[in-house]
Amino acid sequence: MKKLMLLMILLAFPVSALAGTTYTVSPKAVYYSYHEQVMDETGYLVGVNLDVAHVTPEKYFLGLEAEILKGQLRYDGGYSNGDSLRCDTNDILFQGTAAAGKEFAVASWRLTPYTGIKYRYWQNDIVATGGYLRRISQFYLPVGLNAQYDLTPDWKLTFKVEGSLLLFGEVRSDLSDVSSAYSDIKNNQKFSNAIGARVSTKLEKNLGTYSLGIAPYFEWYEAETSEKTETTVNNRRMWFIEPHNTTWMVGLACTVSF
Repeated sequence: MKKLMLLMILLAFPVSALAGTTYTVSPKAVYYSYHEQVMDETGYLVGVNLDVAHVTPEKYFLGLEAEILKGQLRYDGGYSNGDSLRCDTNDILFQGTAAAGKEFAVASWRLTPYTGIKYRYWQNDIVATGGYLRRISQFYLPVGLNAQYDLTPDWKLTFKVEGSLLLFGEVRSDLSDVSSAYSDIKNNQKFSNAIGARVSTKLEKNLGTYSLGIAPYFEWYEAETSEKTETTVNNRRMWFIEPHNTTWMVGLACTVSF
């Protein structure tokens, strides 16, 4: 994950030298909900979003976006023997997107359809006896539309709608944290094994050299059951899967653009 963040920062340098570039820093708070058939994880994450957007004189759009969120979620589930388990988890969520599109003027609107590639990483550490570290890495193909409307010369309203299709992914579970009898496993997620969606709006005020805004959003993902992974536990062959799951997030960001 650190290497990917560094790569996105380095890619931003050539863009930063160009006119028509907007930089946005957005502190944000998110309510996060993850659900499987036998467990739930819910709670709040906080962090920051960094965005670099460039529009050429020909109205072509190029964008880089990265966000990192941290916090603790509440795990409500159980052990494989049927006993219940309620505990905290330590969580890190990173998302990075590189996108390109074309801006069109339609009446008083500026419409920008876009596509690109999106990376999503969730590190989920269950802090309890029998708990373990899980790391989910996924690459998505996003397709979206950004619509901007100038309310006045100083106020503008932006709507964004995006859908995502999984290209490939993997789930690494450090089951050796549970017992030395277990081996760490990796479950692969195939193309189209997951989908996502995001809707957001932003109200922004131009203050001259910079702009301030507020941006609520909703984000959702659903992943089907992964491929099976075979391992040995106490000399017995066993198969593990990453089960069907859904994730949704409701967030609020305060934006500073310049």
